Amino acid sequence: MEKLTVTFVPVKIHKLIFLVLSLLIFPLAGLAQQKYQDVGVDKLFKMARSEAFDGNYQKARDLCDIILDRAPDYHDVRILKARTYAWQGKYEKARAELNTVLELSPGYKDALRALFDTEYWSGNTKKALNIAQKGLNRYPTEQTFLVDKTKALIKLERYHKADETLNILENINPSNDKINSLRKSIGRNSLNNTLTGSYTFQNFSRTYDNTHFAYLQWSRRTSLGSIIGRLNLSRRFQTYGLQPEIDWYPRIAEGFYGYLNYGYSGSSIFPEHRAGAELYHTLPFSMEGSLGFRYLYFGPSSSVTMLTGSLTKYYRNYYFNIRPYITPKSSGVSKSVSFTIRRYMGNPDNYLYVMGSVGVSPQERTYQQVTGDVFQLKSQSFSVGIRQNIRYNVNLFGSLDYSHQELLFSPGDYVNIYSFTIGTAVKF
Repeated sequence: MEKLTVTFVPVKIHKLIFLVLSLLIFPLAGLAQQKYQDVGVDKLFKMARSEAFDGNYQKARDLCDIILDRAPDYHDVRILKARTYAWQGKYEKARAELNTVLELSPGYKDALRALFDTEYWSGNTKKALNIAQKGLNRYPTEQTFLVDKTKALIKLERYHKADETLNILENINPSNDKINSLRKSIGRNSLNNTLTGSYTFQNFSRTYDNTHFAYLQWSRRTSLGSIIGRLNLSRRFQTYGLQPEIDWYPRIAEGFYGYLNYGYSGSSIFPEHRAGAELYHTLPFSMEGSLGFRYLYFGPSSSVTMLTGSLTKYYRNYYFNIRPYITPKSSGVSKSVSFTIRRYMGNPDNYLYVMGSVGVSPQERTYQQVTGDVFQLKSQSFSVGIRQNIRYNVNLFGSLDYSHQELLFSPGDYVNIYSFTIGTAVKF
C-alpha cells in the first residue's frame, strides 16, 4: 500500500486575509444586488440622491455602484457619486469619476459643473476658472458657468474681469439671484485699503487692576502681498505703553506665501523688539500648513524665541486651525497649543468663532516683563466671538474671553481674567 504524502504550501498572511475577506464580502455584495434586482435604475437613482442629501455618502455610493453595474453610461449617477466624494474632501476620487464622464461626453454640462466645484473647493482656482471657460465655450449664455467664472475671478483677485463677466450675466438675466451677492463681493474685495480699530478691556478676579488694550491698524493689498501697519496702546501695571509694528504677507509662488513681522517699543510692558517669520503652503484636501518663529527681546538678558506653525482645514462653511508653540529655555522646553473654529456665514468677513488655548503662555502676546525678567505663565483660555458686515465695506466684531492664568509672583497660584473686545473695520 502506497504511503500518502501531504505537502503544505506556505501561504503569505496578507493573501490569506484577502481570501477570507473575499469569501465574506462577495456574497454580501451579491445579496445587495439581489435585494434591488427588481428596482428600476431611475428609482434607485432617486434613492441614492436621497441618501446623499441626508449625508449617508457611502450608502449613496453603494447604490450608485449597483446602478452603474447595470448602466455604465448613466452619467448623472456617476456625477452624484463624484459629488459625494467632493463633499467629503476626497477630490482625487471625485476627479476620476468626472473625467470618466467627460471622456465619453466632453461637453456634459453637469459633469463640467461638478468638476468646477471640485477644483474650486480644493483650492485649484485657476483650474476651476479654465473649466468654467470651457463650459462657456460650449454654452456661451449658460448662467451657471457665468456665475462660476465670476466666483473664480473674484478669488483670483481679477476684479475687472469679474465685473465684465457679471455684466454679461446681468444682460442675459437681470433677475438672476446671484448677481447682487456677487456684485457686493466684487465691491468688497476690490477695495484694497482697510482701517481697523479695536479696544479690549480686562478684569482680574483679584490682585491686579483692570487693564486696557487698543490698536489702530491700516492694511493695504499690493502686488507684493498685503502690508499692515499697526499702533498698539496698552495700560497695564499702572503703566502706559506704545508699540508700532508692521506685518507683511509676501506672495512667493503658486501655493506659497509668507509672513514677516517687526515691532518696537520703549515701554516696559511691551518687548523692546518683536519679530516673526512664517512660511505658509497650500496642502491637498483643502488644507494649509505653516512653519515659523516668534522672537521677543526685552533686553540683553531677557528674550524669548518661540517655534510655531499651524495646520488649517477648510470644510464647507467651517475653518479649523491648530497652532502649537514650542519655547526652548535653560530649564527645558515649554509647550502650548491653541485652536480656532470658525463658521462662515455667506462670505469670509462674516463668521462666528470659538478659540481656546492651553500651556505655557500659549498666546505670544501674553509674555510679561517685569524688573528685567521674562515670565512664561501657565494659562488656559477660551473665547467666543463674531464678525459681521453691516455694509459691504463696514465690518463690526466682538468677543468675550475667559482666562485662567498663573500669577507673576506666585507660581502655581492662578487668577481668573474676564475680558471683552469690540472693534470695527472699514474698507476703502
